Amino acid sequence: MPNNDQNVNITLRFDDDSLGIISYVALGNTRLGKEHIEIFGDNCKVVNDNLRMAELGKNRKVTKVKSRGKGHREEVQASVSALKEDNPSPIPFESLVLTTFTILKIKEPFCKNLPIDVIYSEGITKNSES
Repeated sequence: MPNNDQNVNITLRFDDDSLGIISYVALGNTRLGKEHIEIFGDNCKVVNDNLRMAELGKNRKVTKVKSRGKGHREEVQASVSALKEDNPSPIPFESLVLTTFTILKIKEPFCKNLPIDVIYSEGITKNSES
């Protein structure tokens, strides 16, 4: 019997009223890829299968891109390089803070199985005394 604590649907509404929908599902055959990502917008569709192969469909054209990995090595290399050369982080600090904040807010109602609204204020990533 599946553990429902490992299955969740998350709907994110952005400032421009667009939606992001994340379905995390621990069900299924373990011999198939674990990660499947679909992105739709601006008359375009991107499908990423297990972070190994992606297809981009736009203007009646489909482009396929294969990857040798998930990008972890490249992300670490870019971060180390930025530190050594005193360049900005490849991932903006604000993005890291907002991602962490969202994950923590999503986990909050899990034990109660309730929906939650996450609202960001303008100064969430700025130092403040409030």
